[in-house]
Amino acid sequence: MCRIMSLAFTSEKSNLVDLFINAFIKASRYDPYLERLSSEASHGDGWGIASISFQDNRPHVYYYKSADPVYTDSSEKALKSIVNNLKKHDYSLVIIHARKASRSEPIGEKYSHPFYIEVDGLKAWFIHNGSADKKVLGDKLGLDPRTHVDSELLGRLLVLEIDKCVRSGGVIQDCVYRAYSVSKDYILEKSALNTSLLISRNTWCELYTSHWVKNPGSDARREYYSIIAYETRGFTASCSITIKNYLPGDVKAMIKVLEPGIYKLTPECISRIFNL
Repeated sequence: MCRIMSLAFTSEKSNLVDLFINAFIKASRYDPYLERLSSEASHGDGWGIASISFQDNRPHVYYYKSADPVYTDSSEKALKSIVNNLKKHDYSLVIIHARKASRSEPIGEKYSHPFYIEVDGLKAWFIHNGSADKKVLGDKLGLDPRTHVDSELLGRLLVLEIDKCVRSGGVIQDCVYRAYSVSKDYILEKSALNTSLLISRNTWCELYTSHWVKNPGSDARREYYSIIAYETRGFTASCSITIKNYLPGDVKAMIKVLEPGIYKLTPECISRIFNL
């Protein structure tokens, strides 16, 4: 159980970036949606950020992970320092994750999201909110599930499937859809395929987010896994529903709840490219 956020923005929208970053930190400290499902209410088992920013059409990659809660003073300072650098570029694609580890899963910087996966020159950073069948994924990938977390294995499967499709001549968006369709089979009951995928090869990069819940079982769980979106010219965001609680009223008024599907984010819009 985690909180996730994806942003696509131009340098002119720094005020909105700050609002969403502050809301993300507060949502990770106290999450009333999580509290309804468990005895805990914070996502304090590590955090991370990955981004590709462009200046004069040249990409700049930022990637940082920590085992500390994102809402500590040192983590907040580190996150805001990275984001301030991003705002200096022409535009940026960003994914951020705050982790709430399952009791059986290991904790540490290595296990914080995003996970970096590279296959045949295809580079990807992946974040996930939900649970996947780690044993089955480990067997399929030939990896020991005891030394990996489920989301890392899920991300590796996803990128391998995309790479296989692209090398067979597939169009990237179709390949993303095929890979996510395969990944659905590994999601556990009452859990979600809520993800963000920042992916690049050579000079292009794209940002996708997905939302799908497998038999939530209760309204509280369905709401917990809801993904919201905000878009205005030059700035788009998709994020876990908790972030909405900490945004100002005029921004809240423009929030929408996403239907299940795969979405592509650019600084201009969020578009659903496939249903799930």
